[in-house]
Amino acid sequence: MPRTYSTGITIKIIQNSAVSPDLDSLIRAGLVECYPKDSDHFSHQRAWHSEPSWIVCAFSPDGTVAAHVAIVEREVLVGGTKIPVRVAGPQGVFVRPPWRKMGLSNIIMETAREESCRQGLEAGLLFCRPELETKVYGRMGWKKVNSAVFMSDDSGRTVPIDSKSIAMAIPIAIEQFPAGDIDLQGPDW
Repeated sequence: MPRTYSTGITIKIIQNSAVSPDLDSLIRAGLVECYPKDSDHFSHQRAWHSEPSWIVCAFSPDGTVAAHVAIVEREVLVGGTKIPVRVAGPQGVFVRPPWRKMGLSNIIMETAREESCRQGLEAGLLFCRPELETKVYGRMGWKKVNSAVFMSDDSGRTVPIDSKSIAMAIPIAIEQFPAGDIDLQGPDW
């Protein structure tokens, strides 16, 4: 159910399969604006390596996508005993410049966490640049994962995630994210 705030911003959770071509275009425009170095990629598609299951969008009163996060759902394996953990993997997080400093990143990420809980996901797992660890995600309760993270590359080989990224986790339906190396059982997101 959409939520509307006093600022006129409306938050909606939308299944990826229900994203219309017009909404896809609006989201890609936001990604291009907020990630200009990746504009070639985002001008054609919204996701890097894994399609999301659903998204959270913050719409301005005029219908512009002011903020966005897409969620990839995946079962990952953690530690030497390969503990299965159902995770919500945020990707494509952005808040467009006119709507920054209004707390929208907190709102969309908390909305995604609440929906993940409703869907029975156990934890959140994201990948970001190191400078976002404390500046953005740490203040939301995410903790850096101090373990190796492995993914499948385009040829299907298991390889470490890009060394430019750090992994961060947050418990949702479990008390704490298990310790140990993480096998994403597929590509990163």
